[in-house]
Amino acid sequence: MSYEKFQNRYRIPSARAKWHNYSGGDYFITICTAKREHYFGKIKNGEMQLTEIGKFADECVQKIETHY
Repeated sequence: MSYEKFQNRYRIPSARAKWHNYSGGDYFITICTAKREHYFGKIKNGEMQLTEIGKFADECVQKIETHY
């Protein structure tokens, strides 16, 4: 059906790494922010120091496996 609607014009290649087996529930997550602002925290002395927004994003990422 999607082929009929879009005639395969809007199909993009998969963003999944070809070398990785995703069956174990592993995910690669990219979050882009406006003007590349560091909303989620800073790296200090080699450790990530999360902001409140960063903590919320981390909680959401940790819960992904319960949704899929």
